[in-house]
Amino acid sequence: MSDYLAVGWVVRATPCTHDYLVQVPGRTRLICVQLADAMTRLAGTSSIGLLTEGTPVLLWAPSRDSARGVILGALPSVMQGLVAPEAVFQSPVLFYLLSQESGAAFWSESAYLRPATDPDNRNKLLANSQRPGDTLPGDWGKLNHFGAGFALLGLVAQLRASDRAKVEVHLLDDLVRLVSGQYQHFSALGESHVYNDGGLVSAEFAGSPHQAEVAGTDGYTEAGIFEQTDRGQNYLSSGVKLRNELQTLKRRLQVFAGSLGDLLQVFIGNPGAGTETYDKLTAIQGLLHAHKIGRAHV
Repeated sequence: MSDYLAVGWVVRATPCTHDYLVQVPGRTRLICVQLADAMTRLAGTSSIGLLTEGTPVLLWAPSRDSARGVILGALPSVMQGLVAPEAVFQSPVLFYLLSQESGAAFWSESAYLRPATDPDNRNKLLANSQRPGDTLPGDWGKLNHFGAGFALLGLVAQLRASDRAKVEVHLLDDLVRLVSGQYQHFSALGESHVYNDGGLVSAEFAGSPHQAEVAGTDGYTEAGIFEQTDRGQNYLSSGVKLRNELQTLKRRLQVFAGSLGDLLQVFIGNPGAGTETYDKLTAIQGLLHAHKIGRAHV
């Protein structure tokens, strides 16, 4: 028997094992795996991403009678659309070109600003296989329906979750642009936070020049922070966890700016002995308090 190519649709996608059950019209369902990207072998990388149930696919099998096959790829939107898979070969082609949540652009969220029922709203139009309409030849990227994704677009590389949560690196001027509505940075020096509390914006920093204090202890030892547990048959767990999940850093230096700090306040203190936790902060001996730089208390 010769090799066999067929069109079907995914009726079951299994996490962890990454296998699929695919229905091919006129025959029994096949157990399939998905063709791997060559980069997984060349660079030793791990590839993630399961096709959703209902996705039309092109598959290969050793013979027409084979019970197993390999998915070569997902078919373009002219064959799918967000509709019941049973209608794949019956409904008009144009119906499948319209997606109610297309995510039609990499650079904006305009596809969600007008109702899907608006007959003049063409942001729902997909050219082919979930490809946005504002890309140019040579562009490459992945973007989901929520607007999260990554892209190589001409002279720009972008990692984004929304218009207000993204990182861009530009070839021109060696520009790095970080855009965030709220911001958290955990570093060897401490923690930095920027947040918007109902329109009241604040920035906060807490840290220490001592690595052990940033870890929340008086002296840094791995045994004092982590412990090994018996994970049994749970192979998705590392078996290593914090001794105290509420453990936090010792705040030798604290800076509050914006609404929370009444414009600006700086605190320097001497943390007490013991492990620092969120639910029971140790006493801190105050050494310096500066408010709005106008006055200081030592």
